Amino acid sequence: MLNYACLPCNLWGEAALTAAYLFNHTESRSLPTSKTPYKMLHKVKPDVSHICIFGACCFTCIPSEL
Repeated sequence: MLNYACLPCNLWGEAALTAAYLFNHTESRSLPTSKTPYKMLHKVKPDVSHICIFGACCFTCIPSEL
């Protein structure tokens, strides 16, 4: 993930956390068909609409009143 996104090695912890998060939100062969670890634990389908490409550019917006 770090090499693909051309990111420095000091972000390996974030990459590991992201990989675990994605693993828990995707189907696994060791579970019944169409089940994810998240669904097995929480009994609801995981919402993946917020997931974007690891290393995607982002910007901080600070309101002028602060």
